[in-house]
Amino acid sequence: VLLFAFTVATSFVSNITSAMTRLQLISGREYTQAMILRRYMNENFISQRLMLRVQNNAQHCMMERKRNTSEDDVELLALVTEPLRVELHFEIFAPTLRVHPLFADLKDSVPPLSRKICHQAASWKMFS
Repeated sequence: VLLFAFTVATSFVSNITSAMTRLQLISGREYTQAMILRRYMNENFISQRLMLRVQNNAQHCMMERKRNTSEDDVELLALVTEPLRVELHFEIFAPTLRVHPLFADLKDSVPPLSRKICHQAASWKMFS
């Protein structure tokens, strides 16, 4: 029983250590990027006011990137068949496009064209 408890405790500590290491690597990368940005602006004599705005915007974009997974970040989607990706894009983008009367009518009158538009022409862009 004591050996089992020791094994479980060791495994638990190992998992926590691994998670903390991953967190430090991610935080370290973000910190490095922020330092490079700050150095770039200092080298180019950017005003403190503008520097603060740029840094806040970059930080906001990093947080948004963490919250919203980009399709490019999902490697397994490259393995999914084209027809399934068409369906996937349709379900992602159709609700947004449907707000416009043209796309609302198009969805009902010519569904294949609506799916093609969602697959080939629609994408998400982040603006701040």
